[in-house]
Amino acid sequence: MDHSRRTFLSGAAGIASFGFGTAYAAPQANAESTRDTTSAEARDGGPAAAREPFAVRSADGVTLAGEAQGDSQASEILFIHGLRQSRLSWEKQFADPALAGFRMVGFDLRGHGDSDKPTSFDAYSEADRWADDVAAVIAGSRLRRPDGIGDFTANLVDHHAFD
Repeated sequence: MDHSRRTFLSGAAGIASFGFGTAYAAPQANAESTRDTTSAEARDGGPAAAREPFAVRSADGVTLAGEAQGDSQASEILFIHGLRQSRLSWEKQFADPALAGFRMVGFDLRGHGDSDKPTSFDAYSEADRWADDVAAVIAGSRLRRPDGIGDFTANLVDHHAFD
């Protein structure tokens, strides 16, 4: 594992435990934007900001589905769901008027939601693959320095040996 990936994972551990933290720049990924201006309804019944569906390809070729919402120049939040969930776990946050000033990105982890579901055990057993997925989403959704929220990254870092 290269130094920048180690640095990224170290930062991810902190943000997972406390809700907010700074992630580090990621390598470029191939993004296939499928912009959709369909709006979800906010809690107060008014229209929410437009969602922008996207798909990115991770380093091992797995396609990951996601959605972005908000001004691309605003502070950024990357939502990472837990196992056996999907990006839909974060619907209340995407619809919350208090978060309307943020650029929010949520995606489905490999094997979840609308993302690819590889059949090989190896596709899920190596922490580097999960980290590559997060890096691909950050690069593909053009996030600069997102704050991250989720419980996935704590498991990723806890089970990964750093040398």
